[in-house]
Amino acid sequence: MKGTPLERYIHGTEDAFQLMNNYGACRTPFLFLFDFELSNPLIIPLDEDFPAADIEYRMPDGILRADCLAREYGSDATKKRTLNEARTIASDYGRFPQPYGHDSAISVAAQNGAGVRMQSQLSTALTLQSFPVGLDEYAAAFHYVQSQQRAGNSYLTNLTFPCPIELNAALTEVYVRSHALYRILVKNRMVVFSPESFVRIHNNRIFSYPMKGTIDATLPNAETLLLENEKELAEHVTIVDLIRNDLSRVSGNVCVDRFRFIDRIATHTGGILQMSSRISGDLPADYRTRLGAIFRELLPAGSVSGAPKRKTLEIIRQAEQRMRGYYTGVFGVFDGHHLDSAVMIRYIEQTEKGFVYHSGGGITIYSDLESEYRELLQKIYVPVD
Repeated sequence: MKGTPLERYIHGTEDAFQLMNNYGACRTPFLFLFDFELSNPLIIPLDEDFPAADIEYRMPDGILRADCLAREYGSDATKKRTLNEARTIASDYGRFPQPYGHDSAISVAAQNGAGVRMQSQLSTALTLQSFPVGLDEYAAAFHYVQSQQRAGNSYLTNLTFPCPIELNAALTEVYVRSHALYRILVKNRMVVFSPESFVRIHNNRIFSYPMKGTIDATLPNAETLLLENEKELAEHVTIVDLIRNDLSRVSGNVCVDRFRFIDRIATHTGGILQMSSRISGDLPADYRTRLGAIFRELLPAGSVSGAPKRKTLEIIRQAEQRMRGYYTGVFGVFDGHHLDSAVMIRYIEQTEKGFVYHSGGGITIYSDLESEYRELLQKIYVPVD
């Protein structure tokens, strides 16, 4: 964010955590963004000086989450679940005041169907052409990761690559058109349309929803195939155990409330299924004064790093040979009472050479090279109908 008005909100890592503590103690609403390396965190108070011309965001409320979950209960196994259960799940997320987010005038006009030029652009089918890393280059990193896993240094490693793309839309249009639980746009820098919650804090409870496990939704019996895949199960169990351990650092009575539920995500080329679990714990009464301390213990997100986290981060740096920046970082909002946040996956960056899409997936000792490479490609999408 350097070289923009947002630069004044970039703080040193420890200063950023302390600001979160201070704002939480004073019930001051703020927006936060942490890059994966925790080197350029942004802490932005949501007051009259909020840099509305440079950053936009939208996040779900409880009702939206309930309706989303209810729509996804489409298989025979899940049709028995009722909307009331979905709304009960949603209540765990908390109810944020409306409107929950900030959109500029052009985004609001586009979403409301106003503005001839923007409406014309929105009626055009979105096209995305990718130029991904070759299989040979991916294989070198993949085999290095598995060699470290065979040596016992990691059980799960998230391996990612950047991918140049050609896109017939500006970042603002992608932001407007994307259907995702969490969206954020930094003008002329990046857009994120993430399906993955990081943590929510509501009424002295903290919730996390790690997402691991992906399959093409068009495959026959796709949900059953995903749930019965041993590699995907091992990957999901590992990340659930990691997040449970992370939450235990900041909360008590940690438990896995729901193990492996499926979300359907629409994309511009079809649909995919992704598997999540819900983990929760009890926070102390003064947790608002410790928001920064909580995030210090939890970052970077376990679902996009791996286990054990510290050693796996070393493996990622060696395998990827590049800084991720804000990709796979975390953004969120504290509204003065509750907190919601997301993992910044499904990420398009605007560079001097054009658009770059970042994607990746979890590697275990059971992973198959070609299957993981296909998943990397499959996650290059924009979630539009």
